[in-house]
Amino acid sequence: MKNIIIILITAFGFQFVKAQKFIKTDKYTIVNKIGTKQQEYTALLDIVTTDNNATKIGTIHISDLDTFDNINIRVLSNPTLEDVSEVIRIDTNYSACCGHTDTYYFMVTDENDFISLPKIENTYCDETISEIQYIFPGQTFGKENMILKTKVTYTEDIKTIKNTELLQSLVWNDDLFDNSEPITYLDTDKN
Repeated sequence: MKNIIIILITAFGFQFVKAQKFIKTDKYTIVNKIGTKQQEYTALLDIVTTDNNATKIGTIHISDLDTFDNINIRVLSNPTLEDVSEVIRIDTNYSACCGHTDTYYFMVTDENDFISLPKIENTYCDETISEIQYIFPGQTFGKENMILKTKVTYTEDIKTIKNTELLQSLVWNDDLFDNSEPITYLDTDKN
């Protein structure tokens, strides 16, 4: 029981302490997607706007309803990307022997189109003090016209960033996002 409490505190600590300046919102919500071939222990959920139009943003997959805990929806206003008004971050949290989070990011263009980024998965166990996340230009460690996929390591108290490791750079230019040709840097030098 003690391990589960530590895992939950660690997982939620990452989300609230260093939440990339993403804040809770009621502009978006989750609705069940009706389907005829859903498996017994999984679910598909649609993300929609809460305005009168109820525009569909995307669909997320809940992989294991037995360990599913909750969903958090947050937004980053003004990510400092050309023609992008905000970024939506959706965390689906699972609790088992370790905590697990699937994070989905959707960029909202000035024309109210939605562009999804590849999903990020993090696992939080007893000694976990790092997580993978996207960093946008307007945030600490951000780079102009780039979305950085990084591994962020925190100090033992999980209040301060100790270091960041760049995993991938995605270039955003003139309302164009090309995920098939990212500029990639992976540190493979073991020396």
